[in-house]
Amino acid sequence: MLNQCFFAGIRDIVGGRSGAYEKELRKARE
Repeated sequence: MLNQCFFAGIRDIVGGRSGAYEKELRKARE
């Protein structure tokens, strides 16, 4: 879980806060 949060932060910075990526993350959580 910690790794997922960490990678999410990296992707957020690298991807420039990609909205599509955030949606995919939410789908994976459900």
